[in-house]
Amino acid sequence: PGYKKILQLFLKADNWKVINNLAHQEYLSLLKNAACLIGNTSSGIREAPSYGVPFLNFGYRQDQRERGDNVVDLGLNENNFQKWLNPEKIAKFKSKLSKQNPYKKRGASLSIVNCLEFTYINKFKLSDKKFVHNDIKWK
Repeated sequence: PGYKKILQLFLKADNWKVINNLAHQEYLSLLKNAACLIGNTSSGIREAPSYGVPFLNFGYRQDQRERGDNVVDLGLNENNFQKWLNPEKIAKFKSKLSKQNPYKKRGASLSIVNCLEFTYINKFKLSDKKFVHNDIKWK
């Protein structure tokens, strides 16, 4: 929700490329080389810090999520958004980023393996778990 307003703001600005959808690998390649990421996507919180890419977080969808120093929360304030549509300002901010990602945890793979081993040893059947999302029931 709200993406049309973001696109309207970009249509007023120069030197910006709007891309609506990409395959995952293409997206990560562009993100790695991007000047910044703008929107309300969790990718700005989860992937962008690893690449040192500023994330101009528009709206409140990502509120109360752990975040790196790459996030600039703009709320729904168009004036804040307009102030940040400045390549020099973004480049200066980007040069100060730590590339520390709060979601990158050492030993994550080992934790997953241990969890799966525990599940297997204790004979829990993951296939017995039922998930319900909206009107769709998964088994």
